[in-house]
Amino acid sequence: MFPLVLTRKRVYDAFLGYSHNQQKKMFNKPDNPAEAQPSPRAWKFAVQYLRILLQGERLLRTGEFVLDMTAYTDDARSLLMDIKRGEFSMGFVVDLADEFKKRLELAFADSSVREAPDLDAVNEFLIGVRREVW
Repeated sequence: MFPLVLTRKRVYDAFLGYSHNQQKKMFNKPDNPAEAQPSPRAWKFAVQYLRILLQGERLLRTGEFVLDMTAYTDDARSLLMDIKRGEFSMGFVVDLADEFKKRLELAFADSSVREAPDLDAVNEFLIGVRREVW
């Protein structure tokens, strides 16, 4: 059913919106201002921010939603793990996110994912399920 309800605009909006939420969390004030900054929690949100953009791009390009990061290139996984350990600056993360957002936009423009859900097929499926269980 997933390919029947998946639409490129909703994918784009959802992944861009969720990444924006992670970006805001990345820059939130720390729970304890006396701790070193950025905190480990900020790096966690930085990784989520970037991961979401990568996953959205892949979904728009392939029509497949791949959560398992081992399915991505070793370079992408290694980079995200290095960021999680705080081995790059937040400025680097922001610049990289800008690049990933551009890639998401290009994937949206070039996507073969449908523009509207196939509601007839979904309704047929639901009617079939109802007939089987009633």
